Amino acid sequence: MKEGPNIHIGPPVWGCDFFDRKKTIDVCWEKLRNNSIILSAPRRYGKSSVMLHLRDKPSMEFFPIYFELEDHFSLAGFVYEFVSKILEHDKSIMKKFKKGFSKIFKGIGEMSFWKFKIKLKKTIEDEGDWEEWKERIQQMIIDLVKTKESKKLLFILDEFPLMLSNFIKQGEKGETEAVKLLQWLRKIRHESPFLENVRFVLGGSIGIEKVISYLKATRTINDIETVQIGAFEPHVAVDFIKKIFETKELEVDKNVIKAIIEAVGTLIPIYLHIMIDSIIKESMNTGRKIEPALVKECYEKRVHGPEYKCYFEDYYERLWRYYLNEEAKSAKRMLRELATADDGIPIDRLFLIYQEEMRNRGDKEKFDLLLSALESDFYIERDRGEKKVYFHNKWLKDWWRIYHGA
Repeated sequence: MKEGPNIHIGPPVWGCDFFDRKKTIDVCWEKLRNNSIILSAPRRYGKSSVMLHLRDKPSMEFFPIYFELEDHFSLAGFVYEFVSKILEHDKSIMKKFKKGFSKIFKGIGEMSFWKFKIKLKKTIEDEGDWEEWKERIQQMIIDLVKTKESKKLLFILDEFPLMLSNFIKQGEKGETEAVKLLQWLRKIRHESPFLENVRFVLGGSIGIEKVISYLKATRTINDIETVQIGAFEPHVAVDFIKKIFETKELEVDKNVIKAIIEAVGTLIPIYLHIMIDSIIKESMNTGRKIEPALVKECYEKRVHGPEYKCYFEDYYERLWRYYLNEEAKSAKRMLRELATADDGIPIDRLFLIYQEEMRNRGDKEKFDLLLSALESDFYIERDRGEKKVYFHNKWLKDWWRIYHGA
């Protein structure tokens, strides 16, 4: 097998499997020179892959630290993650840290880092004083800035909105903690010496706008620029398809490539990976030549089959996880209707569907908020000129119709 991008379905991609995205990466670095950024895109468009690329191949003026926040449900969890990652990236700060937290090290000789992390976690949970810890963290950041001399610190917070959603699920205490964290992060972005030396990248698998709106905390992020991660441009998708087949040492002509692009519709990497994977497997299993007819058959019968279903089921399940029960019920009905509609649905008709599910207890304002949430989470698109609503893309619409259209 030749060296080059491989079929990569599921986890984020890195190294030679990370293909193109040069424009997106360049935009990120350009904006980060003066501001922090939010990465915005539908689920499975490659946000985590972009964040990992920023970490692994940083611009010369930045020192990146990557945080995976999905499994944290409180401020204590965030503090633990933040402190342990800073210390992990620069052991010289550990000496100062030891002086302030001698009780963590008491009774233990040469402590391994994982034992230290266990003790640190317990200390943070026991103390539980956010006001003290944020001051300690700020001092750690200042110390880290000094060790990196002229480089800016880049804190990459993956699954940040999901962590905030985890906070919210803990009730009033969690909501209060989420707002405190957002306010502190804004303060860090606006005060010296952090203003000149610290940048943040925020991203995750759910839209941050809905979470922030629920907390009534829009002001805490209105200083951050948004970078959209879109689909591949057609010429990039063509090059990507060619290189995947070349890596597999398989020859395909331009008609096959054209058929793949037409079948997939929205040219995002995971759709192309799944499409190519299904074509190669079907060709190997049946001995058939890779040609446009096989591409069409794979799209109609294989890519939306059980083998690949799990990669998209979270789109359905997260409606229950991140929307209120009545919202989720109404959203699923609307999406079911949109998945089976030939050409979108007028907004007025969609409002009637919403009212049916709400038993006439809904109102226009709540309906508009639900549509905005579904739009920011990339389920739908609104054509405000035509006053119609459409599924966000062809692939997801077809998947939804097959599994949740009845």
